[in-house]
Amino acid sequence: MSGGFLFEEHTADVKFHAFGETLEEAFGNAAMALFETMLDTSCVRPLVSIAVDIEAEDAEALLYDFLSELLLVFDADGMALSEFDVSIERDEKWHLFAKCRGEPFDPSRHHSRTEVKAITFHELSVRRMNGGYELTVVLDI
Repeated sequence: MSGGFLFEEHTADVKFHAFGETLEEAFGNAAMALFETMLDTSCVRPLVSIAVDIEAEDAEALLYDFLSELLLVFDADGMALSEFDVSIERDEKWHLFAKCRGEPFDPSRHHSRTEVKAITFHELSVRRMNGGYELTVVLDI
């Protein structure tokens, strides 16, 4: 299974599948799909680094919380992100630490695409597949 992400036709929202040989790679690709939905990430320079630290009860809640936090970073802090180094550990709970890189959003350079209102739990899944992971996410637009 190779990494990356794939958008799927969806009636009113945006649906994507993110893939990775590791769970960390799949989460990073889901983050990239989120930002590709909102803007052209090829225009985003990795000038500023931010840390994201999330704890959740299961992998699906971890994915939801991670993407929700990144959406908040974009909406509230005005940060466009394009690189995601994700680390995930599991003991009694799931724990994610991510180092994300980007720069302040500049509408003259970062070409806006679709406004994302929220991450949804609708169809949200984290599945182990042969050779890796597949994540499914639906974004409310």
